[in-house]
Amino acid sequence: MLGPLGLFMSSYFDQDYVHRELDYAPTPFVAERIELRGKWVEGQEPGADDEIHHLPVRAP
Repeated sequence: MLGPLGLFMSSYFDQDYVHRELDYAPTPFVAERIELRGKWVEGQEPGADDEIHHLPVRAP
């Protein structure tokens, strides 16, 4: 069930009007990821600073 829900929510939250309402601009993040991918394709290994760090998941 998470796959279809994620697909729906990502398509909703990726709309310009939603970004405006949330006062959110993902442009710097996306630009960094594109630059990182270009380096990776050229054969450069990503460093620890290039990782996307997620908050730890709390067990119930």
